Amino acid sequence: MAALLPRLVGLLRPHALAGRAKVFQFSTTVWPLPAAQLRRGEIRTTGGTAIDPVLQHAVDAPRVRRILVLTDGVTGDPHRRLAKKVRARRIKVHVVLPAESAHRRHLEGIAASVTVLPGVDRD
Repeated sequence: MAALLPRLVGLLRPHALAGRAKVFQFSTTVWPLPAAQLRRGEIRTTGGTAIDPVLQHAVDAPRVRRILVLTDGVTGDPHRRLAKKVRARRIKVHVVLPAESAHRRHLEGIAASVTVLPGVDRD
């Protein structure tokens, strides 16, 4: 899936560079994705994936009303306490998954929408 991530991040580039979105990257932690790295499609990872740090980051930010989770697949199930906080804050969680790794079940319980992208032609 590592080869797929730069392509997915490219979908966010125009919105982030125009100032319409703040982009963060996550694996088992959350940190900003600076514009220079975004332009180059550079992604960092801690080698795992967990949705709880993303949800905690959103809950801790008082002005957040919606988030887009653009992931290459598995996120793990959200902790019930965090899912409850997301719902209480009425944060809309929109999820975008690649066809190659569309693990819907992890986030369907808190997602306002789940979109599966068409497969990437590997020719």
